[in-house]
Amino acid sequence: MCNRAIEQETGGFSIHGESALETEGLPRQLRIRVGYDVEGGNGVKDWDRFDFDLGADRNVFFTTAEGAEAEKMDSNEVLLRIDEPVFRFTLTGFDTNRDLVVEANLTAGH
Repeated sequence: MCNRAIEQETGGFSIHGESALETEGLPRQLRIRVGYDVEGGNGVKDWDRFDFDLGADRNVFFTTAEGAEAEKMDSNEVLLRIDEPVFRFTLTGFDTNRDLVVEANLTAGH
């Protein structure tokens, strides 16, 4: 189980866990998917490359990580490797005039 919180940041978001994982089970992977909120739809599923592309627009987005590392950023997805029970990951660079939808799911992979 991973107790984590997603918080809004200016132009982005942060995800953190305070002793969220047992050290023996690390590293773990967190799959993060992002989209702009859309009326009457799902912002993540309705993501469009014309809104943003985390892989192609690397010079636009800024990440910081403590106790974790972004292994891959592509399309609207980040694969975050969590190395420490206490971790924090921040991703900014999104349009500040749009609302973000963020999904984060812990996977079993190392």
